[in-house]
Amino acid sequence: MSESRYLVVGTPGSGKTTVARLSAVHDDSMYVELDSLIWDEDWKEVSDAELQNRLSRCLNGKDNFVVEGVLINKLSEEFMESLTDIIYLDVPFIRSFPAAMKRNWKRLISHEKICGNNYETPLSFMYTSFGLVFKHLSRKHRFRKLSKKFPKASFHKFTNIRVAKEWIDK
Repeated sequence: MSESRYLVVGTPGSGKTTVARLSAVHDDSMYVELDSLIWDEDWKEVSDAELQNRLSRCLNGKDNFVVEGVLINKLSEEFMESLTDIIYLDVPFIRSFPAAMKRNWKRLISHEKICGNNYETPLSFMYTSFGLVFKHLSRKHRFRKLSKKFPKASFHKFTNIRVAKEWIDK
């Protein structure tokens, strides 16, 4: 079996987790949620060095993995250079925004643990809701640059989850 080191990126609500989990199951790879490594309790962000340590311990030399997240600027150059594929979910705002709002509302009501040992709170819900427009625009610009910045990795851009699933099942 050949190595598959995937990074799944996209704006909040684009379907990163769904696509990453499907891909990990399909390729028998380890699935890693970047947010669970970045955030400590009470939403305290870890240092970049601590993130690299956590990611290294988590992957522990595995050849096959799928990492998904939004805050990819925190990933080391070395990690990014090791990727075989970058999957970019370029879902339109009109679809990703309602999906993110619905998900966050559900998390707030159910008191579901997220990002390690954190919970959606009214304050984080408001921050996320108002920040989604800015995040959508700023991250899309950054994600588009990935194919040029890391040319060794195959770059796959999908505008919906259905097409991404078809690619996974190839």
